[in-house]
Amino acid sequence: MAQMSKAARNEQCKLRATFFSNIGLAFVVGGQVAPIYALVGAVGGGTALPSLAALIGMSFGGFFMGFGLHEVALRGLRNLQD
Repeated sequence: MAQMSKAARNEQCKLRATFFSNIGLAFVVGGQVAPIYALVGAVGGGTALPSLAALIGMSFGGFFMGFGLHEVALRGLRNLQD
């Protein structure tokens, strides 16, 4: 396999960081939307309401997963070369 140039390695590193950052954003958004969807679905569907702990867990779980993936992306960007 041929060696990649420095510019190609940097671009690959940036694309990987963008991927992880976007997945992290999806977790944050999902963590905020899931409790709302659970409440609306329970009220509209006539099922039992989810507990407050479950709603908070979904919200914070999504937030912290997203934050963690964003940190992975930032650490990957430290591998950029001049």
